[in-house]
Parts: sequence; structure tokens; C-alpha cells
Amino acid sequence: MEDFVHSPDLINRIALLTDSQEMKVKKSVYELLSAIVFLHQDGHKRVLEAMDYHKFSTKERRRFQNVMETLKFDKTSEIRT
Repeated sequence: MEDFVHSPDLINRIALLTDSQEMKVKKSVYELLSAIVFLHQDGHKRVLEAMDYHKFSTKERRRFQNVMETLKFDKTSEIRT
């Protein structure tokens, strides 16, 4: 976990996967990012940085915009559980 958390490029690439059209991929990415937050003392900071990277890479107006849209429009409730 230590090497993983200290590899910003890897976490940034994972954050970009939140744009996947596949709900199973999105759910796995959300679970992985959540685990990083809870299992490492720098996890919260790293995930926020990765979501900032996602925001700038995709030219979104707000951080977590894609996450909120996924939750808003998820018809299957697969992500919410």
C-alpha cells in the first residue's frame, strides 16, 4: 500500500477511470479510492489530488462532478450499494 499511495501518477490514472461507461469499473474504482483514503494516513490527500487531476484533465468545473452525475443518473443503484 505504501508504494501505491506514493505513486501519484498511478492514483491519477485510476481516478480517470471514473469516466468509464461500465458501472462495474466505476464501482471498483470508487471502492479502491475509498480504500486508499481509509487505509493510509496520506490517502485522503492523495485521492483529493487525483480528483483534482481528473477535474483539470477532463475540464470539469468542479472536483467530483463526474461522481455526483453518476450517482444522480444511476438507474440500477449498483453504485449506491
